[in-house]
Amino acid sequence: MRARSRRSVLPAFALLAALAARAGGATPSPRGEPFTIVERQGEPDVRLSPALARVVKQRFPAYRLMRGSEEDPQLRTLCREAHREMRVASAAASDFDGDGRTDAVLRLRRPGTRDAGLVVVFHATRAGSYEAHVLDAWRRAGPQFCVTRVRRGAITFVRNPGSGSPQTGVLRLPHDGIELLVPEAASRLYYWDGKRYRYVETSD
Repeated sequence: MRARSRRSVLPAFALLAALAARAGGATPSPRGEPFTIVERQGEPDVRLSPALARVVKQRFPAYRLMRGSEEDPQLRTLCREAHREMRVASAAASDFDGDGRTDAVLRLRRPGTRDAGLVVVFHATRAGSYEAHVLDAWRRAGPQFCVTRVRRGAITFVRNPGSGSPQTGVLRLPHDGIELLVPEAASRLYYWDGKRYRYVETSD
């Protein structure tokens, strides 16, 4: 009798919880990750979730994500020496704004051009979509750089990079950041301050 009554009560609790969430204005988060990495022609390739692919197409119709076959294998190998968990050079995922949802950063390029393209962070929203934030262009990087995740914590950065007397400082990240990396040359860290993305140089 006890087991039978317990089974009958559980659906009622589930219904009440759903009604309470709806009354409070709660909306679902994006399901799963913003992208997955698959093997295509022997190269790792990024497959965007339907929700993220839709936002990319709507917001940046002239751009597309770099394919794995377009990435420089040597560049990817060098970047992995600094970020061993990295699998592709043009995308990374983490909670970049500290709201508990998984965001994505993508390097987008215009087909048929040689420019560096755009680096865009897509914040996952409560409505199940993504909000785009274009990062400041890093002219120094040129066309060859990696997009990677940096774990939260203390980060050493460089003041007055390129000058005759560079100095270092320490920045504490409350959540993960984004690094654009030119191996053995330069790197820049972007982080969300609650309103917009700021950056510091992390190598000279």
